[in-house]
Amino acid sequence: MESLSSNLTEEKRKQLCGLLGDVELSLLYKASVHGYQASDFHQRCDRQGPTLLVAYNSSGYIFGGYTSVDYAQSGQYITDQDTFLFSFQGKIPVCIKINTGHNARYDDAGGPSFGQQLYFCYNNHAAVYNQGGNAFTFNSTTTYGNDAQLSECEVYKVEQ
Repeated sequence: MESLSSNLTEEKRKQLCGLLGDVELSLLYKASVHGYQASDFHQRCDRQGPTLLVAYNSSGYIFGGYTSVDYAQSGQYITDQDTFLFSFQGKIPVCIKINTGHNARYDDAGGPSFGQQLYFCYNNHAAVYNQGGNAFTFNSTTTYGNDAQLSECEVYKVEQ
């Protein structure tokens, strides 16, 4: 497996690991290297266990989400109360938990998404799309500056 360099600083990596407990992060997918196509994402991230997605936009925001359930293109709605979104607002990551009673995502052949609400690598492009919805309560201005243009999208395997 080729060695990939992460855009995540050591400080931010430690802060994100703090949200997840005592874990290690291994970079599986880097959109600028592997491509923004959903198939590129699934080739590297399916059946890898829990994952953390970290996105960067052209305005300097760092944000993303965590799921404890594998991507598998199962065609099923996924329930995962451990799922959360995050955004670095200032120097610390703000954790946005999934609202009770909502699905964490729909496990299909599309790009990574959270709550059928926030879609990354949307339509196979370097973009994020907020469809709106109730799975997560967040403000797109404070979460990612309303800047939908991604400069990078990375997915990490989360290991205990």
